[in-house]
Amino acid sequence: MDPTFIPPREMLQPSDLQGNPLYPSGKVIHRRFWRGQTIDVVDEEGGMRSLYFMSRLIQSRMDLSDPIRLVLPYSRHMMASLIFLQNKDTPRVLMIGLGGGSLVRFILHHLPGCRLDVVEVDDGMEVLTRSFFGLPDHPGLKIHVADGAIFLQTMTGVHYDLILVDAFDHQGMARTVYARQFFMAAKKWLIPTGIIAINLTKSDSMVYNSSVKILKTLFPVGFLRLPVRGSRNEIFLCFPETAPRTDWTQAEKQAKTWEQETAMEFGQFLQDMRRFSSPFWSRGINF
Repeated sequence: MDPTFIPPREMLQPSDLQGNPLYPSGKVIHRRFWRGQTIDVVDEEGGMRSLYFMSRLIQSRMDLSDPIRLVLPYSRHMMASLIFLQNKDTPRVLMIGLGGGSLVRFILHHLPGCRLDVVEVDDGMEVLTRSFFGLPDHPGLKIHVADGAIFLQTMTGVHYDLILVDAFDHQGMARTVYARQFFMAAKKWLIPTGIIAINLTKSDSMVYNSSVKILKTLFPVGFLRLPVRGSRNEIFLCFPETAPRTDWTQAEKQAKTWEQETAMEFGQFLQDMRRFSSPFWSRGINF
């Protein structure tokens, strides 16, 4: 696919049924259709390139002048999981959902020795992401075209230091992923000191409430919540029951280190986790 592809004139600024532009501050540079949904790549003001589902749900955004920087707040909050990552040299990471590849670019840049498996149900998303969002070639990166739930239930012999769950479609959170069977399988393939970071949205209240209940049951002694400021998204960090116990001192040191390396607000993430998590977590954390 040619990344300089120019759509027909009527696609450059599509309108809704009332004739209002769908993207007032940008123009479509690529459009494709998958399972009845429209997927648009839009160049916007300020040098931003974004990926939209059904012309209304933003899935990813990239700063063309700084592709490694995480622009969307929820993606930065997902990386709060790095505070608790013990193996920073050669971690095994699993990501459910590729999208525009923001988290992939960030992880491969800051954890160059990692082995990263990405599961994406849309068989055309990898090509789109490579063409328009600079998905890098990396010896540790492998893209799997599959439903995330089926992938976890059928895989064998691999255990992960970190599992990132960010599986959205035009309806919101993917139903097959945000379900008990999936979370049970994810826990099974996590190492004892591992972390699962899960992006939830309160905009889909039924799936949100169901997922929170499931996570509380599966991770009764290892559960942190991190609301995304100014958003209806919330990140949940879950740890296995067998994880060793420690206090906040080490986490604060790691947050400071990551903040210096990435210029992201890791210290604020840690403060918010302490504020919004249960009283158990005010005394200690598991990692």
